[in-house]
Amino acid sequence: MISAKITNLKTFTSHLLVKDTFSGWSLVEAQILTHSVFTINGRKNPSYFTQEEQDDTDTGDYNPWELLRPVCYEIIKGKNLPSYFKFVFRLDACNTKKILSSLSDYKESDIDGLFLNIKYENGSLTLTTGTSLKIFTLDKSLDKTFDAFITRFLDDNSIEYSFC
Repeated sequence: MISAKITNLKTFTSHLLVKDTFSGWSLVEAQILTHSVFTINGRKNPSYFTQEEQDDTDTGDYNPWELLRPVCYEIIKGKNLPSYFKFVFRLDACNTKKILSSLSDYKESDIDGLFLNIKYENGSLTLTTGTSLKIFTLDKSLDKTFDAFITRFLDDNSIEYSFC
């Protein structure tokens, strides 16, 4: 697990809310505090989608960020910054498989999810990584590989950060 402080808030929020930088992620949950508290549960409601739509967006139990990003943008945009926001993202299956391909000790069925927590509070924005396993292990190779993936992701997108 790593924790990083974002040093350029404007650039990061553009990547988060305007660009498709986070298109490989699903939204697990969001909480945004502006004039009101907005809470979004990212879990899919299968009865809302046609079978074809469900097949086209196979992102597991959670909706892809592309679907919820415009909603969150509408809540956040305005002349005043939100007082607080928190997003919990889960890496999509395709990218999770890529990470697992370099690790021989894990099977896809062992992984509950690879998560990125984004939290803005008191003028500071931090990212924290997390892994959730369905098995018990003392091996930390998945954590290290996922942390390296996130570091590359930030570097490749020119997102400025410092480790906490």
